[in-house]
Amino acid sequence: MTSCKQDQDQILYYYSENFALLKLNSINDTIVGSIFWINRKDSTQIRGIKNNNTLKFNSFLNGVDEGYFTYRGFTHKNQFKVIRQEKESENIADTIIFVSILKQDYDSILKQTLAPPKLEVLKKDTIIDNYHFELLVENWNPETYYGNSTLIIKDKNSNNLVQIIKSENFHFNKYLSFGYSDMNFDNIKDLVFFNGTNGGYMSQTFDYYIFNKKERKFLLNEQLSEIAGCLGIEVDTINKRIISYCKSGCCMHMQKAYIFLNDSFVEVKSLEIDQAYKRKIVIKNKINGKWTTQTIPIEGELSKQLSDSLYKSF
Repeated sequence: MTSCKQDQDQILYYYSENFALLKLNSINDTIVGSIFWINRKDSTQIRGIKNNNTLKFNSFLNGVDEGYFTYRGFTHKNQFKVIRQEKESENIADTIIFVSILKQDYDSILKQTLAPPKLEVLKKDTIIDNYHFELLVENWNPETYYGNSTLIIKDKNSNNLVQIIKSENFHFNKYLSFGYSDMNFDNIKDLVFFNGTNGGYMSQTFDYYIFNKKERKFLLNEQLSEIAGCLGIEVDTINKRIISYCKSGCCMHMQKAYIFLNDSFVEVKSLEIDQAYKRKIVIKNKINGKWTTQTIPIEGELSKQLSDSLYKSF
């Protein structure tokens, strides 16, 4: 392996285990190359200068400076330490330790990373309360965590079949865990399956299967999934409400409260706090089937404290 100290064209290859691959083309006192991010399966280009064993460079995407970080690299024997620093501050985002490797090893790791993942079959049997859950996930992708899921639900005592649920929407890790709790306050537990980070600001989202007393089955409740789809929900067991959260930007916050009535989630209260544009608080309550509205202007620090208090005590 040649050294970065030589003032001639040379290509150096480095590997930070399960994190990134680094390729540097050293030309006199300048460097060009690329960082391949293993988890993202994509790369950014780098350009910069070197001074003895120290390198300074920026990253580029499609020829445009990414603008977020600057990099400093330090070579020592067969290692290359990279410090990634935020451009807008003195904060160090992270430090990456690379180890020099041969070109054939670099190419082999890159090829393996870009190869389609090997699909797997996962199984798990779980007994909870009076149910025996047999979960099978076929064609499970270890990168996306999705597959073809089949949940067989049996009576624990009689072993009689209760229900079969099939979905390609469930997002499972290898533990194959799922939620089992009362979501509609009827004292019967329901099923909750994580389906990804598809909500607002990449918040977690779920499929909710509410137990239907008439059909004696767990049925997908798309309404609750939609209610929880912004920033999630809180199960208020004391007041028997579902509270949803949402926001728009830094200064617009919303909450809504729902009760479960006649097999449906019914909105009974809402709170909207606008601290940037109309600068007001709007509280709505549904009493005896009719809505009442209270509007409070936000003026100065006192109103901000009031809005924060209302948001927390909703």
